[in-house]
Order: sequence, then C-alpha cells, then structure tokens
Amino acid sequence: MLTIIQITDLHWYAEPHRCMRGADVDANLMAVLSHIRQQHGLPDALLVTGDLVHDEAAAYARLQSVLHDFGVPAYCLPGNHDVPQTMRTQFSTGTLQWQREIILGGWQIVMLNSYVPNSASGYLADTELDALEHHLAIDPQRPALVAVHHHPIPTGIDWMDALMLENAEALFAVLDRYPQVRGLIWGHVHQSMTSQRGPIKLLGTPATSFQFVADQGTADPETTWPGYRWLQLSQDGQLHSGVERVPPSATEHTTSPPPAKSGAEMTIDILNELGVEYIFGHTGGAIIPLHAALNARMLQGQTVPRFVLCRQEGAAGHAAEGYARASGRTGVALVTSGPGATNLVTPIADAHKDSVPCVFITGQVPSAMLGKDAFQEVDMVGITRSISKHNYLVKDTAELPGVLRQAFFIAGSGRPGPVVVDICKDALIGQSLSYQEPRRLRGYRPRVSMNRSAADRLLAALLNAKRPVILAGGGVISAEAGQELRRFVDRHQLPVSLTFMGLGAIPHDHPLFLGMPGMHGTVAANGALREADFILTIGARFDDRVAVSGFGQGIDLAHVDIDATEINKMVPVRYALRANARDFLAYANQTDQARKVGADWLNKLHIWQRDCAPQYQSGGHFIKPQQFIEALSELTRQTSLVVTGVGQHQMWAALFYNYQQPRQWISSGGLGTMGFGLPAAMGAYYARPDKTVLCIDGDGSFQMNLQELATIAANRIPVKVFILNNGFLGMVRQWEDMFNQGHHYETCLARTADCDPACIDSRECRTPNPNYLNLNKVFPGIETVRITRPEDVQSGIERALAYPGPCVVDVWVERTEDVRPMIPPGGSLADSIHTIE
Repeated sequence: MLTIIQITDLHWYAEPHRCMRGADVDANLMAVLSHIRQQHGLPDALLVTGDLVHDEAAAYARLQSVLHDFGVPAYCLPGNHDVPQTMRTQFSTGTLQWQREIILGGWQIVMLNSYVPNSASGYLADTELDALEHHLAIDPQRPALVAVHHHPIPTGIDWMDALMLENAEALFAVLDRYPQVRGLIWGHVHQSMTSQRGPIKLLGTPATSFQFVADQGTADPETTWPGYRWLQLSQDGQLHSGVERVPPSATEHTTSPPPAKSGAEMTIDILNELGVEYIFGHTGGAIIPLHAALNARMLQGQTVPRFVLCRQEGAAGHAAEGYARASGRTGVALVTSGPGATNLVTPIADAHKDSVPCVFITGQVPSAMLGKDAFQEVDMVGITRSISKHNYLVKDTAELPGVLRQAFFIAGSGRPGPVVVDICKDALIGQSLSYQEPRRLRGYRPRVSMNRSAADRLLAALLNAKRPVILAGGGVISAEAGQELRRFVDRHQLPVSLTFMGLGAIPHDHPLFLGMPGMHGTVAANGALREADFILTIGARFDDRVAVSGFGQGIDLAHVDIDATEINKMVPVRYALRANARDFLAYANQTDQARKVGADWLNKLHIWQRDCAPQYQSGGHFIKPQQFIEALSELTRQTSLVVTGVGQHQMWAALFYNYQQPRQWISSGGLGTMGFGLPAAMGAYYARPDKTVLCIDGDGSFQMNLQELATIAANRIPVKVFILNNGFLGMVRQWEDMFNQGHHYETCLARTADCDPACIDSRECRTPNPNYLNLNKVFPGIETVRITRPEDVQSGIERALAYPGPCVVDVWVERTEDVRPMIPPGGSLADSIHTIE
C-alpha cells in the first residue's frame, strides 16, 4: 500500500495583513506535519497543491525548508498566486518539486492548475485539458489519479453547479475517455461534497487558508487550519481515502465557539477575504452600521478596506469603475439608501454598457418598512434590474456572506459587469453565528468549453481570405489577451482595428494597426471594414457606431465572444464561436495553419494609413486640441493612464494619443457619460499609483463632477487634469453647425444673461465661468495652470507634470474645431468626412 498526503492551499503570503509570518507560520505548519506523522507515520510522499507562496523568494525558501525537514519527497502543483515561473525554475532542484506529472508506486498522478480572472472563481483553460490528455494517453494501462488545484467556489452555489461553471464538463469528457483514471482530487470542495460520477471518484478536499491577526504572535481564534487528505493507493490500482483535520490539541487555538457577529462585521470580513483594498462611496443613515464597524476596526489597528469619501455618490460609482478598468479587479462602491442609491444608477448603467466588473453596495430601510414609502426608500432591485448583471435585496444577516461572495463571483466571471447588493439596515445590525446559502443561479454558465471544430473552421476561412481584417474590442482587454492578439497579428500579418473599448490592446504605432473604426474612426479602419472579404470580430459587439448602414454586406463575418447573446444580435454572422478571447487566441496561436500574405491588400491599407490619417490644420493663434494631445502623448512617453470625460475631447484623445498597453485608455463608451473623467481618474490612481494619471476633459464634462476636486485635494491624489476649454458643449455644437443651422443657444457655456438669445456668432468669446485658474484658492493643494497660446503648450504641460500633487490645466483650444473623421447620421462607412476645410 502506497500512502500519500495531499495538503491544499497553504497561502504562505508575504503581506502582513494576510497571515502571520516567519517562525509562527513555520511552527503552525510543523504542527500539522507532526500530526500527520503521529496519525499515519511517514507517508511515501507529500502532494502539495497551490496556492503556496505569494511572489517572494524568502517565503518560498522557508516553505521548502519546513517540508524538507519532514523527510519525504514533496511534489507541488503551483497555483495562481504562487511565485512566478522564473522563480519556480530557480528552485526546481530543491525538495519541493514543481511538476505536472509524477509516477509514484506504479501510479500516474497528473496535476492541473486553474486560472483566476478578476479575483473570481477559477477555470481550467483548454491548454490544461490538452496537457492532461497528453499525459494520460502515454500509458493507458497505468492507474491514474488527477489532482486539480481549484480556486474557491463562491459560497451558495451548489457544488455540482459550480463544477459545471468551472469547465468541469470538458474535464469529465477527457476523463471518460481514459478508464485508467481512478480518482479526481478537486481542491476547495467541502468534505461533505464527496460524490461519485460514473467511473470517476470525486474526492472533496476541505477548503483551507491562513487568516491570522497581523503582526501578533497569536493566531486568530477563527483561523481555518490547512486541510489535508490522506490517500492510500494500492499496487493493484485501488484507491482508498480518509480525511483528517488538525485537532485543537495540536495547536494553541481556543476551542470555544466563535462569537456571533453583526451583518456589518461579517460584510467587512468578506470584503477582506475577497481582497478588497478600496471602497469608494458616501455615507448616510441606512449604511451607518457598516461605517461604524469599519471605524471600530480601524481604531483597533485591524485591517479593513480603505474607504475613500467622495463628494457625490455618482462620482463614487465612477471612481469604482475607474479602479476596475485600470486594474482588471472588481471595483466597489458603497452608498446609503434613497437618493444615495439612485445617484449610483448612472455609473451602474455605465458599467453595464461597458462590461466593467463592479459591486455596488447600497443601504436600504429596515426590512419591516419595505414597500411602505419609508424615508429614503427606493426599490433598487427594480430600478437596476435592466442595467445590472445581477442584483440582490438582503433582508437577513445570515444571507450576507454568501450573497457577497456570489456577487463578486458574478461580477468578475464570464462577461464582466456590475452587481448590485441592496442591504436592509436590520441585516447590518442583526447578529448571526452562521450564514445561509444564497439563491442558486440556474443556467449561469460563465465558462464554456470552446468548440474546437468551429474554431478550426473559422480560422481556416480567415487564413484563406484574400482581404481579411480583425476587429478587436473590450473583450480582449477583459480577458487580458493583448499579448496573444499581437502574437496572432504578427504571425499572420493580419491588419487589425480596435474598437473604442479595445484601444491599447496592441500598440497604436504597430504597422498593422489601422485605427479605431466607426462614426469617428479612421479612413484606414473604415475602409478596411468596407472592402474586406472576411472580418473576424473578437470580444466586441456590433454597436450602432461601428455597424452603420450597410455594414458587412457581401462580407464573410465571424464573431468570437464570451457572451452568446451578442452573437447574431445586431448583425448576422457566418462563423459564430462562443469563447473567451484569450482561450481562442491562445488556441489560434498553436495552430499550424499559415496565411498567404496578400501584398496588394496590405499595400492598399498602408496607403490609407499614410495618406488619410486623422489630420488638422496647424498654425494660427489658437491651440489645436489634436496638436495638444499629440504633445501630451510625446511628453508622457506614451506611458500614462489616460482617462477622459465625454465629448469632442474624448474623440481627440482616442485618435491622437499613442497608446501602447491594455488598460491605458479609460473612457465611457456605451453610455457616453459626461462627468465620468474626473472621478474615474481618482479610481484609476488607486488601482495604479505607479502610473501618471491624465484626465483629459472638456469644460462641459468637467463641470458635471467638479466637486470631486475636494476628494482629490483631501487625499492628495496626483491626477493631472487637462481641460480642453472651448466654451461649448463641443460635440453637440459640432452637430448643430453641421446639421442644425448653427444654433448654439443651449450649447454655448460662455453665454450669460446679457447675451443676445439669438446669437450664433462663433467669435473668440471667452467668459471664464468658472475661472479654473482660481480653483487653487478653493481646493488647497491643487495647482492650476492656464495655457492660451500654441507656443506655451510644451512648457505648460511640463509644469503640470513636474508638480508633485494634483494639477488642473485650463487649455484654451480653438472654439469651433470639429472632430474629423465623422460619418454623418444614417451614413455608411463610405460616407466618412475626413478632409479639413
């Protein structure tokens, strides 16, 4: 009989708020190993499944030392949070061996890793399943055991539903083809979840983690100790198992039951557990219990998410969006009931349109008052049903932990999006010793196994096309697939256009990048989409700004998207494939098919790129906004995060800044929310404090959330705000001049009560209202700069960038400059107006 011990998820984190460190952790792990030795003697091997350590060589070395002293071989499945591949290679000769497959006592043991996007539950990529099948096919006669490291399944999702969520159907399809597989070890499944599925015995592994009080020598009484599974593998291929836990006598832990906690305390526990670092919000009566719990823990020196007090709830929601867009993690906003909650409606809708992972937590009146028109009561579930990915009304304290875990899972999995959690005040105040399971989400399948046959047909058609073009969108950014896209484009010399939401997915100075398509798209991008014979769209929806009149007629269209509801919704396609953009591109980069480069097609596109690039008339006495963006791009070395409001400045920033990386461009796309720029820039800074954050705004858009300068001043957020000030609501003014006889009554921001109501004069009329140069007197610590002449552009930008804190730059641009190119309303891709008059 061969005996092995599987230990799962030690989480040997380096950050002090995650666990105790050094000798304390060593002692705790040695106590576990000592108990193993006492109960079972020395096993033949340790099977240690990740996550083990977190990006720190010293932590890895200590772990290796402790396991070495135990005296048996330890084989490791690295997890999502473990040391990087280079460090694994460096230590691969030590006792802890990083391996996918081992042969032990006649058994083949194959280990698989899961991937975790956006701090949500993990999934098995197709590459992992390919590796499994490769190893199992080598020796079908040898009994096999498969060990899967699995990220936590959100509480409240039935375990078999959860397995299906995580691509388990594809896994079982592989296992069913190889009868030598006698068992499957699946991490993080509760002990009670042991089950039988056909010939495969599913062995549930207890969920485990370290959770200690930071920088103290005693463990938190609620610590969950590392779980381990004792496996006995007989020589004839039989599998036996038993589960043991560390008894209280093996540790210094108290055995007294944990005290009941309030809903507010439980909420903070879950936010800490989920790794939430920042909460953007505003306070109020219904949400006071949660703030009281936050304050109490801060006074005790305990770890809590940092609360950023914004000056208006809608701005807090946009700040959460900015954080999510810049980091790829889930943003969190917290507000009170009634008007506080309804002020979040716009950012919720904005996040929904642009597929941004956010959890919006709103206070609600006590559950007994629901439906009685109580003070500051609104039906947030009803209001947000059509603009959120999912929403909850929590009436019971015991529901909170499960609901919150599920909310974060939903927000970050599949096609990301906003989730609303509306919490009654009595649920925050009430206490509970346990929690209830949330509602099961039947039919929610965020992970699907890509249909490889369909992918092969699509790729064959693409690579045989004479005039192909790729249209890539925000799904590439969400899937972190920028490198895979660039590799695919380079390998096959495929011209590529990026939608508004996809900007930055590949460098904008890449020779095959055609620009942004659509209403204000480049001639090269729109021309390619008009004259292509094959368009492959990846992670983008065919919105009305791109799929204009006549789009796709006579062209073979292919659509790869993680959201099946987007496929064939707006435009019928010939090749449809539901898949994660990264999975598809990774698979495409492994194919042996090659494309015959069409020189004539590429030459034609290069001519458009060269001769019909977005242009403007330089010179004159006034600052050209396009020239200003180009100067800003050059002086920041194309490395800054660019956040914009909505309007003309937004289009100029999209067209004239040289983006180099994904998540470098942050703007409101589908909803087009004016006022988005300033608060989103605040959130982007907290996500990426290592980057210079530029807020490029218009004077109209900026004034919609100008009050957030108080938040910026209070928190010393070093955002550089550049207001392209033309005294107009510029985009509407442009439409009025082009299609409405130039009436500016409702668009001229320089208009006062003394002006002629019929005035349509576009003369250089400047009435500083507000006077942005004086904002430094209102908001202490904010520097202000005004640039009025072209020759002062460089020095003004350099002054702003050199200032160590926040800076507002008032840039007086030419008042009636238009955004070109432009497709007029009802026009086709061929109707683009791109010449400068």
